[in-house]
Amino acid sequence: MDAPYLSTSLPSILLISLFIILTTLLLPPSYCIGDDRFEECGRPYHCGSFENISFPYWIDDDRPDYCGHGVNGYKLECVNNEYPVLQFEGLEFRVMNFDQSTKNMTIARTDLWGNLCPDKKLDTTLNYTLYDYTSNLKNLTLFYGCPQNVSIPSGNRFECSPGAWNNAYFVDDTLLPHGINLSEFNGQLCDATVKVPVFKTIAFNEVPVVGAATFLMKILEKGFEVEYDESLLVACSGCRSSGGICSSSSTSTPPFVCFCRDGVQSTPLLCSDVSDVGRKASKSKVMIIAFD
Repeated sequence: MDAPYLSTSLPSILLISLFIILTTLLLPPSYCIGDDRFEECGRPYHCGSFENISFPYWIDDDRPDYCGHGVNGYKLECVNNEYPVLQFEGLEFRVMNFDQSTKNMTIARTDLWGNLCPDKKLDTTLNYTLYDYTSNLKNLTLFYGCPQNVSIPSGNRFECSPGAWNNAYFVDDTLLPHGINLSEFNGQLCDATVKVPVFKTIAFNEVPVVGAATFLMKILEKGFEVEYDESLLVACSGCRSSGGICSSSSTSTPPFVCFCRDGVQSTPLLCSDVSDVGRKASKSKVMIIAFD
């Protein structure tokens, strides 16, 4: 008695199944399910007075590396919820100022913060694939373990703590006293040298007769300015303008993806209009039902 009912219902069941399969296959994957990474990477991040830190930076122990440009040069650590710190090329830098609209930031070496005589005497170097110096800087050279009769003005001398390196001096490379050749100091006259960028506006010809160490500390704590690769912003501009969040991927070329509210886009880096996709899906559904 039930057989005729089942046989007449079979076409409808097949059409409904076909509709579900076609809908699943035809809709772009990025609109099938929501993507938690959009919410995760879209959370505003704050550290001390720094607000809304976003791509290309990512934050240790707060957001995964794919929320930024996943390399260590863009990894931030928030110290005591007071200020962010960067690490690259064997050095640690305290972030002093941060302007993502201009891609510039001011950073200062933490090993020279309140300490003119670090254990490791390292020049300041950048990873030039990530950062570059701005044109607002000049070099300052610190000399350690120099002989007493070195031809550097005594006003530029500072002492390290007892038992550490003594007979230390600093020189503005643009104001070298007559007859001084910096190459002679590197491992010849002095035991070690350290180069540190400082702002051009700092006047080293006005070093106080006493208190040179205090003067030098204040200068080093002002930091220096760097800029990060502009191509990072260019690559992600379309993603951001379409409402997405630019992130990184180790499996795509270029290594960027766009996190959208409903999924991930890799080529192009744009979030599509969800409403248009919804309308297309509705039309397809009507056509299938009408066919029945």
